[in-house]
Amino acid sequence: MKLPSGWAWAAVAVANGLASTATAVTRAATQALHRTGRDEPALRRAREATRLGTPDPLLWIHRGAIESSLGRDAPAAAHLRRGLAADPGLSPWQRDAAEKLLVGVAR
Repeated sequence: MKLPSGWAWAAVAVANGLASTATAVTRAATQALHRTGRDEPALRRAREATRLGTPDPLLWIHRGAIESSLGRDAPAAAHLRRGLAADPGLSPWQRDAAEKLLVGVAR
């Protein structure tokens, strides 16, 4: 059955909304785990969230921050760079924080 074009656009909009919500929830969960010192479970969630190569820069930056906390400097630097390169609208404070962290792990 072919959906009318209006229905197709509605389906795409719903799918995008659900994907955006899922991404926001994942970001919040990984950050909450990380900020409460539960870095291993945070890293497991971050790996799961980025396994398909998400374009979301904050997921890559969060993953890099978690890896940095665990002393995994090489992957942290790679993931921070990837997040900074993706940058569709990072706020200046997010960019500054990620760049400072990158300087620390890229020594």
